Amino acid sequence: MAVEVARSMLRSVPYDATADQSMAYLIHYLAMSLDDGALPLARERQPFLLTALESGSTLKEQLGDTSVGTSIGTAALYDEGLALAYLEQYAGKQNEARQTVAALDAAVTRLSAEKVDNQAEIDRAKTQYALLGEKLPHIQILRYAAPGNSHPRINPSYGTATVLLMFPEWCTQCRKMMEPLMSFLLRNSAYDIHAYGLLALDEDETATDPFGNDRFKDLLRTPTLTTPSAMLESFGAVSFPFIVITDGTGRIRFLGTVSQNAFDAGGFVEQVIDRNGKDASKGAPSPSR
Repeated sequence: MAVEVARSMLRSVPYDATADQSMAYLIHYLAMSLDDGALPLARERQPFLLTALESGSTLKEQLGDTSVGTSIGTAALYDEGLALAYLEQYAGKQNEARQTVAALDAAVTRLSAEKVDNQAEIDRAKTQYALLGEKLPHIQILRYAAPGNSHPRINPSYGTATVLLMFPEWCTQCRKMMEPLMSFLLRNSAYDIHAYGLLALDEDETATDPFGNDRFKDLLRTPTLTTPSAMLESFGAVSFPFIVITDGTGRIRFLGTVSQNAFDAGGFVEQVIDRNGKDASKGAPSPSR
């Protein structure tokens, strides 16, 4: 019903900031639910989004008090436009994804510099998207790991899948996810899945043991590794919890922000791994994407 209402909205009302936010929310919800309706809806939305981006104007609400309403700049529109490319890649449609990115880049290139409200944000979005489908890049692991983790490293074999939960030290919500991450590992112990929490430390803290006091006691005896904060920048991670999922070859099959229940039984992480062939090592057929 929500998808049908969204399609009707595209045909019947102006594509303003309210319509854009509604579409973005629904597409994200469908994508995080691994609903097949996400891709066709994103495709229907894309021409409207490209038109807004090509105008070089901030997308605003057309009804109500426009002086205080929501406004969406070119960088945010570009980031939203990449959602279609992500979905196309997830569906194995690499050619379509390349065309989607090319259209977005062309739209930005045609804009004058003063109409691009945040080039750094566009560059961040490009950095993150460029990692999808590529081999997991080198991640510097500091010598500190929570007690109980005697090997502070990411296993280079990758298993059937490797999951990385990346977070800055201030993300309490992310730190709380380490307990369900451990439950996820136990539940999937037969499938040789690797999972780690990557605690990103500020530069002035990387020289000392962060587990030498009680500040990170909630991470004790969890598979937590520490990295410099620059690691988050290299993945374009600005919203958290942020997860990277690789296949057994180490190629990134998903990266992005997830909900706090992502590690639940039958939840998002397990479904992504299932769709990339969790049972392949046991000779079972791999679910198609």
